Amino acid sequence: MTVPCRNPRLLLSLTAAIAVGAGCASSEDGGPNPAPDTTPASMSVVSGNTQTGQTGTALGNPLVVKVVNAAGDALSGITVAWTVEAGGGSLGGATSITSTLGQAQISYTLGGSAGANTVRATAQGTAVTTTFSATATAPPADNVPATISVSSGNNQSAPVGGALAQPLVAIVRNAGGQALTNVIVAWSVTSGTGTLGSATSNTNGAGQASNTFTVGAAPGAATIEAAVQTNAAIKVSFTANATAIADAAVTVDDSFFSPSSTTVNAGSKVTWTWAGSLQHNVTWASGGFANSTTKNAGTHDVTFASAGSFTYYCSIHGTPTTGMRGSVTVQ
Repeated sequence: MTVPCRNPRLLLSLTAAIAVGAGCASSEDGGPNPAPDTTPASMSVVSGNTQTGQTGTALGNPLVVKVVNAAGDALSGITVAWTVEAGGGSLGGATSITSTLGQAQISYTLGGSAGANTVRATAQGTAVTTTFSATATAPPADNVPATISVSSGNNQSAPVGGALAQPLVAIVRNAGGQALTNVIVAWSVTSGTGTLGSATSNTNGAGQASNTFTVGAAPGAATIEAAVQTNAAIKVSFTANATAIADAAVTVDDSFFSPSSTTVNAGSKVTWTWAGSLQHNVTWASGGFANSTTKNAGTHDVTFASAGSFTYYCSIHGTPTTGMRGSVTVQ
């Protein structure tokens, strides 16, 4: 049975409310709201333009752009590609992504020569672009490198293929003997073999530039040169030696290992040889190496790839802390 509406005004009010609620999901002409426009239409500089700094140093402020659509709305998630167009130098990355404010930023280190530097920002996949300019100034006269010398790290040795324990450190000074900051030092291997951690490094507040070095795969000496990038005649050399990997031997005797403590280089092999009449084994308390079987004759060997200190014992006649036990230290 249908119950008639006894209040026409109430019915009209409800109908109007439903119509208003439905209109919230529609555009003014009654159709669905259009999808947001995410196409970059223009890009503008927010900050970081026309900065000045000393050659080879990072600008004090990042380069910041803003990307908007045709209506002027900020666009987030847009990839901005950055390129150096003049003056050299280096960017903090090849691309960056716009934030919810439509802004993307990048750091920039000026080139090594005094003059104009130019960086271009482009909304990737579009012709929407803008440029930044910066000026690199020559260092003051008292900041001109005159000498470079070894500070530390010379004449080190490492097993073939291994890294030197300490970095190579050079110090740059001016003619008055003062240590210079933000001087670019170029590194190269001039004889022998090996790998540097980087091609260049900058001097710190103490005038020191450092680098790491991994010796070559064959025994022998290598020479590494550190030179002031703006004047290659100002240079100094380091020597590093690659040493052959020496293996070691341990005797498994009745109730003891001889020697009980062994030191080897990374990459070395240690061989245990059974010499007593009793049953023994090599069981590792640390390092995760392969244990030997329990026996009274034969050998067992382990190759140590990386540095560390590792403990082993005979599970029949000892524990990790007492009785028949030993250790291997890998340098």
